[in-house]
Amino acid sequence: MSVFAKLRGIFDENVDKRILVLGTSCCGKTTLLRDFPEGRDMDELIWAMLPEETQKRLDNTTWDEDMQNIWRQHVIDAKQIIKIEPGHPLFAATLFASDIIVYLNIREETLRERVKKRGEDYAKVAANNERIKEEIRVSGLPVIVVDIMVGWKPNALPYHYGRFLGQPPPNRTDTFRCIRLSDCF
Repeated sequence: MSVFAKLRGIFDENVDKRILVLGTSCCGKTTLLRDFPEGRDMDELIWAMLPEETQKRLDNTTWDEDMQNIWRQHVIDAKQIIKIEPGHPLFAATLFASDIIVYLNIREETLRERVKKRGEDYAKVAANNERIKEEIRVSGLPVIVVDIMVGWKPNALPYHYGRFLGQPPPNRTDTFRCIRLSDCF
């Protein structure tokens, strides 16, 4: 069974829970989101909330540190407005109130490759990934870790539930099992 089918199962089995799919830039959130029409994209939700003048400014400029700070402030503001609804997973790059986190764990070499293709700054993307892991670590929420590897294709994404990093995945992948991320990193 594909990862998309497994994620579909997770989403369907937990339709009464608020699910956050969390990962850094270049990790595959948008690609995954395409197969889950009930999913919501944090960036699109925030963009729709921005005044037209701010949208134009963000759309027509290079994203330097000042522009990043403007976006971050809008994300902070949006956290007060955007609420994850059961049955509608939110795909995001920052923590929102949720019941379950699906963390997209991307290996360094895969992240480097994807960042290079996009022409982004690897150090910033990697630092964002570390910030995300720390947010998860202190949240105490249950987490499902999904590994993203070089060359993954839709319907062929490796996965596991609650994998302990540095150890082989558990033998039982047929049972939904959430753990604390502090056990993983």
